[in-house]
Amino acid sequence: MGARMTTETGRAPVLAFATGLLRTTVYEQDDGRYRWERARGDAAPAAFRYPDETLLPVLTAAESAGARFVLAADGTEPRRYTAPGWQSCAHRLLVGGHQACAAVTGPLAGAGGLLRAVHDQPPPPGAAPPPGLLRLSAWLDGTAERPDAARSAEFLRPLLGAPGWARLRAWSDEALQDRSAALHGAPGLGALVPGEGTGTGLLAGEDVAAGPPLWDLGWIVGELMEFQWRLAAKGGTQVWHELLRSLLRAYGVSENTGLRRMAVLRIALHLHDFIAYVGWDQREFARAAAFLGHLIKESRE
Repeated sequence: MGARMTTETGRAPVLAFATGLLRTTVYEQDDGRYRWERARGDAAPAAFRYPDETLLPVLTAAESAGARFVLAADGTEPRRYTAPGWQSCAHRLLVGGHQACAAVTGPLAGAGGLLRAVHDQPPPPGAAPPPGLLRLSAWLDGTAERPDAARSAEFLRPLLGAPGWARLRAWSDEALQDRSAALHGAPGLGALVPGEGTGTGLLAGEDVAAGPPLWDLGWIVGELMEFQWRLAAKGGTQVWHELLRSLLRAYGVSENTGLRRMAVLRIALHLHDFIAYVGWDQREFARAAAFLGHLIKESRE
């Protein structure tokens, strides 16, 4: 075991985890809140971004159902965020499965309202597409930076079939060309941090972008779909649907084909990122590819 990381006060982290893309460490503060430190992993392809002067006030002022964006003080690394809790919604679902869904419903509603506030803004001048969409596009185009990811695209193509592969590429290309709204960029459940009766924080700033509004929403929907799929044997189908409804009601949209396609892109990106920044696993790849192929067929119309 390596040496435990400590703060300047000598405290060990309450939680720490890492991939080749992102390293996260959480410390308890004296005031009962938690400092989340996030740094790029050793294989991260690009630097973190930071909101410009047009988007920063919007992120700072937005509030929805007790949820707020949590921003780092500046653009230095590691990024440091003060959040109300030490467990993200993703962590709660991983540990508690469908039994944790009730505790995540409120935070998801808050996230939906926060994303709506951002998407109502025009994109910042010169803003780039979301980093995740750029990684996905490169993978599908055969130009992924990580060798394992580049090779896996050749394995994925026949598993999806020519029509499925073509649809996935077309949806990715269409999303890449749309710069119509300001975006959070990667509002994952791992960045949504509820407290114990003290509201919810959505860590923001590292992936700010311009793109289709449904990219952000589809990011969360895709993660919920994947959680439900992986935990299906444990039951609780109805509560997963309630999570989705909570998010969409707060945002002000109904489930639709465009949203499902963005969710599929998120799931495809997760497959890429697992291979590129965690490692190759033949069995996991085959299972995830089959799930992805099923979703692509369902999202044709």
